[in-house]
Amino acid sequence: AGGKVLPLGLSPRRNMCIHPTIAQESDRVAVDAKCRSITASWVRQRKEQDPSIEVCDFFDGFDKHGSQSLLAAGVYTMDDLRRLGRERKWCPYFTARHMIRYANVIVYNYAYVIDPKISMLVSRDVEKESILVFDEAHNIDNVCIEALSVNINRRTLDGASRNVATLTRAIQRSKEENAEQLRAEYQRLLQGLQGSGALSGLPGAAGAVAVTDQHGGDPVGFAGV
Repeated sequence: AGGKVLPLGLSPRRNMCIHPTIAQESDRVAVDAKCRSITASWVRQRKEQDPSIEVCDFFDGFDKHGSQSLLAAGVYTMDDLRRLGRERKWCPYFTARHMIRYANVIVYNYAYVIDPKISMLVSRDVEKESILVFDEAHNIDNVCIEALSVNINRRTLDGASRNVATLTRAIQRSKEENAEQLRAEYQRLLQGLQGSGALSGLPGAAGAVAVTDQHGGDPVGFAGV
């Protein structure tokens, strides 16, 4: 029965990447960012028009061949997946993610199950009837707190404040432009009515017509007719 079982391990890109440059990075955030910068769909689309744009050959190899293939039964460690990736020119990380849906045993970090942002991408294909075993379960509370927490610092607050100010100015500018357009349109309409004599039959006492902007604000113009 052992030959029919497919256990595999999934680890962050930092531990599985075999790209000659990115694999030298030690920081997880940097590895993730650089990986996405050469594997994103829009980057690969631009590559079709501009051959100078860098993409990941290992991801391309996986996308063209590995994503349609299945690994033979057996136990696959991270070293096994990296070695397989070099042999077949497949990205080990995305190969492991692809094979999760077919594996009988999966070994990976708490975050792939607990963190909703990650689990929706990585663990959504795991069968609901699966047996979940947490090793070192006394750390789960800390992992949950970290996964569901939001870190806000002064730089974030300053950036948010600048964005709100920029949005406020854009809204005000849009309102002013709309008001000006409405005034001009009103003047053209009034001139057209006067030119056609449509206003000649009105009583001598001029009525006041108020035109308001599209936001329901203060009148932007008055005219006697």
